[in-house]
Amino acid sequence: MSPNQRLLQILLTISSSPAPLSAQMISEQTDTPVSSVYRYIATLREWNFIRHLKG
Repeated sequence: MSPNQRLLQILLTISSSPAPLSAQMISEQTDTPVSSVYRYIATLREWNFIRHLKG
């Protein structure tokens, strides 16, 4: 899977979840290393596709 496809897969995983997801949960659902998930999350936040919920 290309990096762009992986990024979109992560975005779809996040957007389809009824509750916030941890990086570990995203990693497990997308079969992506947690370190990569954090990089993809940073990119999605930078482009304002997602936001961090404080809790």
